[in-house]
Amino acid sequence: PDYSELVASLNIKGGLSADKITVLSGDLVVSTVNVESVQISKTIDDTQADPVQPIVGQSIDLVINEDISAELVGLNIDLGANIHQDLGARRYTLWGGNAATGLKVDVSGIETMDPSLGQALDCTDAEDEWKSVACDTRDRMGQKYAAVFLGGPVGIGTETPQYPLDVVGPNMGPLARFSSRQSSLIFRDYDTGAIGLNIMNLEDEAAGEHLGLLLYESRVGIGTDMDDVNDGNPDTRLIVNGDVRLGVKNTQLGGETVKAWDMNDPNYLAKDIEANYGSKLWFSGAPRMTTDLNGDNGDNIFMSRYNYAPDISELRVHVGGQGFLGQEEANGDRFVVGSSSPDGFKDVFVVDTAGKAGVYKPSGTNNSFTPLTTFHVKGKQDSVDPESKTDYLTLIENTATGAGHTLGLWAKPDSGSSEDIHFVTFFNKTDAIGTIKKEAGSASVRYQTSGADYAEYLPKVDRDEPIKKGDIVGVSNGQITRVTDGAQQLMVVSTAPAVAGNYPGKDKGGYELIAFMGQVQIWVRGTVTPGDYIIPSGANDGTGVSVSPAQLSIAQRSQIVGRAWEGSDDPKIKTVLAAIGGDFSVPSYEDDWQTLDRLEKEVEQLEQEGRDMQKELYKMIEGQEARIQQLQAMAE
Repeated sequence: PDYSELVASLNIKGGLSADKITVLSGDLVVSTVNVESVQISKTIDDTQADPVQPIVGQSIDLVINEDISAELVGLNIDLGANIHQDLGARRYTLWGGNAATGLKVDVSGIETMDPSLGQALDCTDAEDEWKSVACDTRDRMGQKYAAVFLGGPVGIGTETPQYPLDVVGPNMGPLARFSSRQSSLIFRDYDTGAIGLNIMNLEDEAAGEHLGLLLYESRVGIGTDMDDVNDGNPDTRLIVNGDVRLGVKNTQLGGETVKAWDMNDPNYLAKDIEANYGSKLWFSGAPRMTTDLNGDNGDNIFMSRYNYAPDISELRVHVGGQGFLGQEEANGDRFVVGSSSPDGFKDVFVVDTAGKAGVYKPSGTNNSFTPLTTFHVKGKQDSVDPESKTDYLTLIENTATGAGHTLGLWAKPDSGSSEDIHFVTFFNKTDAIGTIKKEAGSASVRYQTSGADYAEYLPKVDRDEPIKKGDIVGVSNGQITRVTDGAQQLMVVSTAPAVAGNYPGKDKGGYELIAFMGQVQIWVRGTVTPGDYIIPSGANDGTGVSVSPAQLSIAQRSQIVGRAWEGSDDPKIKTVLAAIGGDFSVPSYEDDWQTLDRLEKEVEQLEQEGRDMQKELYKMIEGQEARIQQLQAMAE
């Protein structure tokens, strides 16, 4: 039936039961109504619109006129289901893919002008026709809202919301989702105080949620789950599962001059710098060291990419100082790589701002290291096997398969410099004991050492024979022994070799280092005068005796081992410094001339003695002949 022309009113005292009540115009005002369905339908045209009062389809007004001690609910919608009569305690359920909705608000049928057009226009100059039309209609633009909540928090999943929007979901489940037609941002609970913000590509929902941010107590995980974010370190604040890029790929040309802000005064521009730096990773948060500085201790520390030139890039580590900001340069600041231990932080690699770098092998509780020069390697390396590469504190390895030039030393003194150039210097615990150097005015390199002889390894006749430094040994067919009788050569075991040749390799047990030339300490019996010749003692025990040049016999000349350069009044066995090899162990020509002169004089003396004896013999013969003649005469 057509009720459009019907005008009627209904005032009921008591109860009203109806299957359906339809209100075509006006309002339905009731204190309590229990009906199966209420449908409110209105058609509104512009003549009915009041520019001051809103048009309301249905209004629920609850006004407290006095203090009350009860809950107040403006609209209570309760969806439920009765008990299934045939299935005991089970309730009736929805099926067929349908859903129960407590409150559904649909304003998609309302169209409004886009308010952003009016906000984006500058209507002070409306010469453009399109702009003019848009500006004229700006005031007619409208907006629509599906729901508006004013005056208090909104709760979802909670009857006592504490925040403007308070959402409480199930443990270990999703809490909320914000989506477009292609993407979703999902808030998910991971229990134990952890909330995740995950991403889903709605065009590939089968791939599921992609791990995004995980907020757990005072730490943040990116691309992590709960197992990843619990790394066992209570100080960790950020854990990233994957690669990290600091900064964006910039299309701006580098080399431009820009201003750098003074970090201590944001209103002050420090100085011009070249804009070749990328985004920086700054390090702060340490405790204050003085009352007039913050936790940065007056030093700016950061890492950054630096584009030096096309196709040439650097990773710069800025350690301390204010030089980057036009302030005081760094002084004593260091870049240190190391490890923590119960004894403290152990320095391993150190670079300081004075241009010194070093590598340190910590030992015991001595953990701190300060390089003494441009590059300093320090550590305790006990050598067990000198043939092993791992037994050395420093190793330089060249893996070239061809010519392997491994270490080059380059010094460029000023022309005419009067200073020596020491390329390599060797030290013991306190003093320099050798060097490889170029002397001023020389074009060659000199090896300078406290070692005093050139030596070579020679095998022993008997591997187990005890032979010590300074012993005189006999050499036969290249083998040595302390037995000197019948030896082809007589030599001495080296005491301070500068060069050791004929190296036999790792097994040196059957070898001794024999001095071929230079200065050695020789074991000698009896007193020694400087200049004496040293020959074997004949005891075959490695000792020798001294013979003065005047007393040296022809037979002893072939037994000379060396010549004493120092003397001793000690009659016992001791070591004496002697020169060996070359002309040192052979009598000089002067000694030979002196010997010849001595022999010539001895010959002349013998000849004179012979002549004198001959004269005496002649006299004796003449006397005997005279006596014989006398005896003959008497006999006759």
